[in-house]
Amino acid sequence: MEAEPAPVVYTLAEAHAAGVIPWKASTCRMYFTRSRERGIAVPEGITDGSQNFYTEQELQDWATAYKEWKKPAMLAKSEGA
Repeated sequence: MEAEPAPVVYTLAEAHAAGVIPWKASTCRMYFTRSRERGIAVPEGITDGSQNFYTEQELQDWATAYKEWKKPAMLAKSEGA
């Protein structure tokens, strides 16, 4: 029985450079904080003690959820509310 290959993981900076997420690492960390405050699930990732690593899927799932939450706020701004 063969073991499954380990998933590819990225730091936030690597994920941004690879086009996995649209925001730079510093922006993602700020959005992680906002996500927690708003009840949006933030990826747990894995750590090596100094850096956190995330799979492409968990970052994309989080980014999609964050963008969906943000849409009504952006619409309200554009309508002058």
